[in-house]
Amino acid sequence: MNPLWEKAFAAFNLTPTADQKRALEIYSRELLLFNRKINLVKADDEETLLRRHIFDALAGLPVLGTAGPPTAADVGSGCGIPGIPLAVFWTNTKMTLIERSAKRASFLSYATAVCGLSSRVFVENRDLKEIKTQFDCTVFRAFRPFTEFIIPLLSVTKPGGTLAAFKAKEASALEETACLDKKNTAVRVEILQNPFYDAPRCLAVIQKAPTSSSTQFFQ
Repeated sequence: MNPLWEKAFAAFNLTPTADQKRALEIYSRELLLFNRKINLVKADDEETLLRRHIFDALAGLPVLGTAGPPTAADVGSGCGIPGIPLAVFWTNTKMTLIERSAKRASFLSYATAVCGLSSRVFVENRDLKEIKTQFDCTVFRAFRPFTEFIIPLLSVTKPGGTLAAFKAKEASALEETACLDKKNTAVRVEILQNPFYDAPRCLAVIQKAPTSSSTQFFQ
């Protein structure tokens, strides 16, 4: 296992089991292998993959907690980040990876199988708007402003549940969440502490009110 892993576990206060370490190592290896064929993530080597991508997901655990919700979904999962790294540690969570690309969904199905996660991590090869299930926690990496997707994202999040967006700049996250109705959503933005990547990263955590409906999200 790359020495960076142990440094990351210490930095994020994680104590993985041997099986969890094995799953993470297999996942990173297979992701790099498939990435050469179908361009899943912007990383040409293991160190870049770990520092910029997998550790970005693990940096969310001190904010979201290591116990995990009963159900979770990674929307637009792509290569499986943040969903698969989170699922490795959320051992009691049923995680759904939502990905509309058939090629990427095929990789996700393969990755969950070889990592020994397929009994509790499921792949939905569908567009977000086709998903009717609601989840206790919905996560995604927001590479562009997510305000245009906020209604379908919150619609698949249970009342009282959490929507967590992995973002770059804190200012952008605050700006994009400013339009949300404070009576029906509670928002906080947490800076992600990832000492392995010097770019700014944050997590916009949106708590959906227990009684909110899909038409009550904006002020």
